[in-house]
Amino acid sequence: MISRAWHVKTALPAEKAAIVQSLARGPSLLELLTPEGKKELRLVAGKAFSEALTINREYLLHGDFLAPASDNDYEKANCFLLDDGKAGFAIGRTGWMMSLFSNEPWGGFARMIGPFAAERATKLVCIIAGDKEKSPLPKLYREAFGFVEVAVTKDDTFSMTGAYGGDFVKTFLKHNGRPSHLFMVKGKGAAPKVVVFDDYLSAYRFVDELTD
Repeated sequence: MISRAWHVKTALPAEKAAIVQSLARGPSLLELLTPEGKKELRLVAGKAFSEALTINREYLLHGDFLAPASDNDYEKANCFLLDDGKAGFAIGRTGWMMSLFSNEPWGGFARMIGPFAAERATKLVCIIAGDKEKSPLPKLYREAFGFVEVAVTKDDTFSMTGAYGGDFVKTFLKHNGRPSHLFMVKGKGAAPKVVVFDDYLSAYRFVDELTD
């Protein structure tokens, strides 16, 4: 799927907003003070999170940087949504943070949940593209969660073409540049040297073993 909203900021339609809000049902674990007032971060079922993510992703600015819900197993993860269903993330049993997203009209969701997430997550992977040094995601994750970079892939154009199709990658390249995956882990002392890998799976296994 390719969405125009990935490249032009678009508000979540009212009917879709009502659906994702209905999915954000579960115990409240954290109260956040947002520009719209107090909101609750709720623990939700994996299926509900998957459905909310799928709806939100279509209207998410830079949604092409977020893997579709089908790429992850949320049934074996702790999944969290804001009480309006427009923002959330998941943390797998082995500490992988997954699918951090926000369709809120205000910014700063990652920093708001930073301490809460950093207590539970030990690693994450994100897509970076174009001039890697200018990518905002690594800086955000360093500041919000205290993570450091440990591994990166050279160029995932070919593998992403196989996973998502040529049209998706062609559009991604046009708007963002060549994609790579950057792996980060919870920081411990000095930042380690970033290891470069030819393929995603080798990098993933390296980081999994590093954090066992």
